[in-house]
Amino acid sequence: MRKISSISSLWGREYKLEEKLFDTLSSKNVNTSSKYSPDGGFGKGQSILIDSIIEATHKYIDLLDNRSYVGAIGTIEDSICVELQSKSEDIIQILFYNKVSGKCLACNYNIKNNICNEYKLRGPRSSNKEKGSILFLAMMPLILEDNEAISLFNEYKLYREETKDLDDVAIKLMATFCDNVYRRILKDDLKLLIAEGEPLEKINKEDIDNKKIAYTKLLTGKFEIVKEIKESKKQIENLKIEQGEFKLNLSRELSEYERSQIIKLPDSHRVSKTEIRICKEIKRNWNNGEMKIANILL
Repeated sequence: MRKISSISSLWGREYKLEEKLFDTLSSKNVNTSSKYSPDGGFGKGQSILIDSIIEATHKYIDLLDNRSYVGAIGTIEDSICVELQSKSEDIIQILFYNKVSGKCLACNYNIKNNICNEYKLRGPRSSNKEKGSILFLAMMPLILEDNEAISLFNEYKLYREETKDLDDVAIKLMATFCDNVYRRILKDDLKLLIAEGEPLEKINKEDIDNKKIAYTKLLTGKFEIVKEIKESKKQIENLKIEQGEFKLNLSRELSEYERSQIIKLPDSHRVSKTEIRICKEIKRNWNNGEMKIANILL
């Protein structure tokens, strides 16, 4: 496996755009650029429309808008788990992406037969394989942590809702977004490791059944195959202080004002280990004159 290069088949340079509306364009090149471009984002460069990023963006928007079942995104520790409905109704794509290393595991899960088949990206000699949209769908939460990316995404999403047709504004927004993702992956700001011309490391059904491939936090959508691991809630220790346990022997009676300054804790208050430790220290040193100042500080 190696880092993604500018000539990777993942970018689909040799293929026509397939995503709806964009498939009418005769050219994928657009005169615009992101802030990660060598021109510094002043729009003087040229960006390429990347079909897999466009599709992933549309799928993510559909997930956010709860538009029928398209898939789900969840997290577990440093990994992001994704389900995506394939064009075939019997196939659900599953991807497990480690955002730290960039390593990906994947499979095409056959619902009817309950088996996991390999997931292989298309290349120059394998046009019938996958174009890799699920990779960018898994990375979308990380992609949108960037200020430029989230701004472009929100603007495109809003423009798409208001304008059903594809015009120059929508094309430029999407091209700039594609350039943002493309260059951040090349810079290794977004980690992605895949083997060129080989299937991604396969997820087996046993991995799903044993919850090696799972999620603990659902970000959006609804999982059909991958299972959730319930995180055990930390038990809050219920500590108690017995009546008179830390009662002090005073050399005089407290004044009315002094008594008014004593904190009255609500019934809902939970005693902490720190509070008990401080009470023990004060009581232990109460009659030690050298420790008066320490008691006051506590």
